[in-house]
Amino acid sequence: TTEPAPPSQPIVDTTFNVPSAPENLQAGPPLTNQINLKWKASPSDGSVLTYLIYRDSSLIDSVSSTIDYVDQNVAFGKAYNYYVTARDGNGRTSEQSNTLRVHMPNGPPRFASLDVTAPTKPQGLVAIDMTTTEVTLQWDESSDDKGLSGYKVFVGTRNPFSLYQGYTFVTST
Repeated sequence: TTEPAPPSQPIVDTTFNVPSAPENLQAGPPLTNQINLKWKASPSDGSVLTYLIYRDSSLIDSVSSTIDYVDQNVAFGKAYNYYVTARDGNGRTSEQSNTLRVHMPNGPPRFASLDVTAPTKPQGLVAIDMTTTEVTLQWDESSDDKGLSGYKVFVGTRNPFSLYQGYTFVTST
């Protein structure tokens, strides 16, 4: 058996593929004092190890094995420009993703005053009229410091009453 002759020149891998840029950089709504960024992974050959996150053209952080980032170093009333690049294990860096401009609100969200007091329990529940398909209920009105939005009527352990097909629900207070 004869062995193949060794090549006269060494075999050199001349493919130096730079990772592809991450795509579709997006931000969630900036409702608090942070900005939540997310992007589509670099469509490379799986060699991307790190994503570099830039704010206003300055590197602010890097992440591995994830395609999202939370920037907690932001201020109300300001706007920021973000982009992301991908870096592989050989240190090659992709072009930048799309640039995303995010405007922070002028202040924290205003929450309506919390309703911490439950309404009073309805009293005096009676059926004032019944047929084979209908029941008319009556009760004393509840009260609440923030106002009532309605009542839930339970039949046995089922909720809501409308689960029972063919019945008509009539209220009277």
